[in-house]
Amino acid sequence: MKLILLVFFTLYSGNVNQTIRRNHNGRLSCKFKSDPAFALEISWYRNGSMIPQNPEKSDLDIYNANLSDSGQYFCQVVAKSGFKSEIKMFPINLNVICKF
Repeated sequence: MKLILLVFFTLYSGNVNQTIRRNHNGRLSCKFKSDPAFALEISWYRNGSMIPQNPEKSDLDIYNANLSDSGQYFCQVVAKSGFKSEIKMFPINLNVICKF
């Protein structure tokens, strides 16, 4: 008996700790490599709640960052092909700082 492992995509770790200055804009990025044959859906979460945005966009833009934007975010990537799917989540810690 052979075990066949199908990997739909690879999620790169990238920068898991990011800093944005208060009242500035920033971007959290979810980097991955995928076979173009698979349909991908990207979702962003913070504190267990989904952040509404385009499911084809792998970046999350933070505008006019406040201290309350600090925390742990998760990028979730779902790859689908036929009846099979694979889900991976990638954590990113955001720290908003007050630097004058």
